[in-house]
Amino acid sequence: MSGTERSRVIWKGKDRWATTEFSRRGLSVENASSKAFDDMATVRALAIHQEDGDPKLTEQLLRSEGADLLNHGVSIFGIANNDLAAGALRQAAVSAGFADSVYIRTDPPDHEIAEKIARLQPGPPANRSLEIIGPASTTLSDTMKLFFQRSFFDCSSISVEPLSEGRSASVFSIHARFKDSVVGPRPLPFFAKIDSRDKIESEKFNYQYYAEHFIPFDLRPNLDPRRCLSGKDAGILVGNFVEKSESLMAAARRGHAQTALFSLFDNTLRGWRHQAQIRQDIVAALSGVFSPDKLLAVANRYPEARSLGATKTPQELEALLKALPSKDFLSAPMHGDLTPFNVRVRGHDAILIDLAHTRQGPLVADPASLEVGLAFEAGNDVDDKGWSDLMNALYSQTCLLRPPVPPREPKAREWLWSSIRQIRVVALAEEISQFEYATALAVYLLRRAMFPADSVSDGFRRAYAYVLAERLISCLGSAHV
Repeated sequence: MSGTERSRVIWKGKDRWATTEFSRRGLSVENASSKAFDDMATVRALAIHQEDGDPKLTEQLLRSEGADLLNHGVSIFGIANNDLAAGALRQAAVSAGFADSVYIRTDPPDHEIAEKIARLQPGPPANRSLEIIGPASTTLSDTMKLFFQRSFFDCSSISVEPLSEGRSASVFSIHARFKDSVVGPRPLPFFAKIDSRDKIESEKFNYQYYAEHFIPFDLRPNLDPRRCLSGKDAGILVGNFVEKSESLMAAARRGHAQTALFSLFDNTLRGWRHQAQIRQDIVAALSGVFSPDKLLAVANRYPEARSLGATKTPQELEALLKALPSKDFLSAPMHGDLTPFNVRVRGHDAILIDLAHTRQGPLVADPASLEVGLAFEAGNDVDDKGWSDLMNALYSQTCLLRPPVPPREPKAREWLWSSIRQIRVVALAEEISQFEYATALAVYLLRRAMFPADSVSDGFRRAYAYVLAERLISCLGSAHV
């Protein structure tokens, strides 16, 4: 969809510089006016010809039209007569909030800008006739609607349903109806994720480099590159929706997580885990997972943790972690946010979703993240006393030196004990230094404590995660004395 239908170049400046070079490439050039910006679907680029050192007019234009241009896939070029004019362009771009969005050249050859614009891939234009159906359609922002209109350029309608398990981004399932398909009008459903531009670009990178050749194609969503777009501040990812599946949390609560957990570590993640190499200082490798300031910003979290037995501040716990001796650990690609809601279960398969935080890290980090997510998710469970007794047993030093024993008799949370036992069988087997996994658990327990709660029980459990993290860190420190 980068073809000749987006052939217009809007020109801002006194002189339509090198018009002949544009026409040779099938591009039409027109002066900037209020009407020129009415039909963004046909615009490929805005070219600003700066002749002097006054940035005011350029800044005004960027403030009024820049965001809309970028959200429509229109690129912005600045052409300066001299260094003074180039400085004015940069000043205008920075002042208007477009420092990284304007391509600036000083006195370029006649053909250069025309050739660059002709080679652009602006993506699909907005489909203004697209019908957006569903409960979410009334709450969509104008930017979200525009991204849907561009991503589903070839559709007559889409049915949009929000996916409630997404916490930081806006995630939807999409049932589309194609306008003109040789196969038929009803494709299989899509997922769409709208988030900040930086996060969307990062996740696209992760899908390309971390997933494409390392996670089996049937154990992850697959992106549709034509529909993945970025604008000024936000972007959209679109790919195939994982149908007929449930979250790992739902499967675990039904007592059906064992085969999925085996599939997750031995099949889905094996391509990453085969890359493991020995590194030093596991605490440094986990930097950024926990933020003392963010924890303290959560209302009542630290006071509640103190009421449950905590004695040290978040800064003191961070200092104790950093004071632990450096130790060898295995490093490999890690998901970075492996919660039981970022693993979908279908049959015996574990399907990995949401690669926004994927990076290199400790091999034991993903199991620790998943364990804490399973153990501390409250859901409809309001028996905090029975739950905390179980946590005290699971996070005792004995259970962190070797996997917990299998459950010996049916109990209310047998599913949780069994799931954590299976995760620790994997994680403890990957240690090359003692207490490697316990260290990762302490960091992820602190991370659990630094996010707002969804309910009273969830608040209690997040505060108790802090208490257990303090106990673990104290044990880790004592073990190295």
